[in-house]
Amino acid sequence: MNIIICADPDLHYYALYKSEASDNFPSEPFATTTDTSLSDFDILFDTLYYKAASYDVNGNRSDFSNIGMVPILAGITLDLKVFLGGAFLGPYMSTSLNFWDYLPLSQPYSSYPWNYSVLESVTDIPSPDVTDWVLVELRDAPSAELATPATRLARQAVFLNKNGEILGLDGTSLINFNVQPLQNLFVVIWHRNHLGVMSASPLVSAGGVYTYDFTASGGQVYGGTNAHKQVAPGIWAMTGGDGITDGQINNPDKNEAWVPQNGSAGYHSGDFNLDGNVSYGDRYDIWKPNTGRGCHVPGGI
Repeated sequence: MNIIICADPDLHYYALYKSEASDNFPSEPFATTTDTSLSDFDILFDTLYYKAASYDVNGNRSDFSNIGMVPILAGITLDLKVFLGGAFLGPYMSTSLNFWDYLPLSQPYSSYPWNYSVLESVTDIPSPDVTDWVLVELRDAPSAELATPATRLARQAVFLNKNGEILGLDGTSLINFNVQPLQNLFVVIWHRNHLGVMSASPLVSAGGVYTYDFTASGGQVYGGTNAHKQVAPGIWAMTGGDGITDGQINNPDKNEAWVPQNGSAGYHSGDFNLDGNVSYGDRYDIWKPNTGRGCHVPGGI
């Protein structure tokens, strides 16, 4: 769902509200943004009502906009599985960031290079099995090589479970997008310090659900075995070590991410194994063996 907002001269941010009833809006917004448009993919009802307010730099709120009613078209559901190679311990991924309360409550992809403006957030991480946030992107193109950023259909920040399942913000539901591909649907998975991957083939709907398992073989990812790596017999994962998220694993990832963060605990880009500490294990076990690898997603982010 795309929502268009008019700009205010001394705008600080917009607050967006939605409800299934026109007279029963929640007190808290479902999203805030500084953009003049917003995509809403959390669609639960046949009809939704929206209203907006703007806040200026002094914290003053405008009057609410007129309430808009939007009929919702049927979207798509995705059942996806992917592993982060740096966090993979076999058969599951580490949940240390979650255990130590280092995972942020708001999605971490709003900054460069993703510039994803929808502020998905939770009051608590919904499950102890959550490993991290990932950004799921849909591309609609006639073929994989033509599935560039220009063909982007939608994006959504969601949770990655330790078993590789990509789940909604409740930690249990499959993810939904309120879109319909016109050509072929390709899925891209982005992570903050692993090389992104794209499905090698178009996703096919079965029973209304598009299913894709990135972990199943070397051929599941566009670019083949050069675009991800085998972490156990028959199990493939995204490649860790891209600390500055430029699509390449090389010396800048060590010098600009790992070196200044070494010895720090928390949610850091240099923590390539996602254990909550930037240490020599990140450099020698993850970054060093992956040096020279690059992202094969057509056109990058």
